[in-house]
Amino acid sequence: MGTPWGTGAPDAASLADPLASLRGRVVLVTGARQGIGEAVRDAFVGAGARVVAADLGWEEQIPVPRGDHWRAHVDVSSEASVEALLGAATEALGPVQVVVNSAGLSTMDRVVNTSVSDWEIDQAVNARGSFLVARGVAGRLEAAGLPGRIVLIASQAAKNGYRCMGAYVASKHAVL
Repeated sequence: MGTPWGTGAPDAASLADPLASLRGRVVLVTGARQGIGEAVRDAFVGAGARVVAADLGWEEQIPVPRGDHWRAHVDVSSEASVEALLGAATEALGPVQVVVNSAGLSTMDRVVNTSVSDWEIDQAVNARGSFLVARGVAGRLEAAGLPGRIVLIASQAAKNGYRCMGAYVASKHAVL
């Protein structure tokens, strides 16, 4: 598999095929049903990873094989849901060594018209969801003594801000 993660410079095989180190590794992608998450899921599947694709829109409570990946329900804003997914994924496939938290949403309105519930849902999914997923994976990796990678998807809006997206901008800025 090339040079193990965290051991220094890559060997020639890793340079020739940079995706080789992903083959066989368990990868979790949240928000995997559409958009960026779907594209990330497909890229990891193409690299030979064992992918758990999780999304709020799917009903499967434990990872279920779906062709070239496993599918499962997750509500990233819920600690119980994230922990249940990580436990089930680890039991079914082994430890998650790569996670891409792509789950996210945006409510759109002028700040003066943004309801507290809209503000809270953006914060819950985008900010708290990133925290819960990262903490859950990092804790398991640390306990197992394994290296890993955690990628949290933010947004250009987090740096620039956009009109009618105050709650979204704030929640994605928290991810930075």
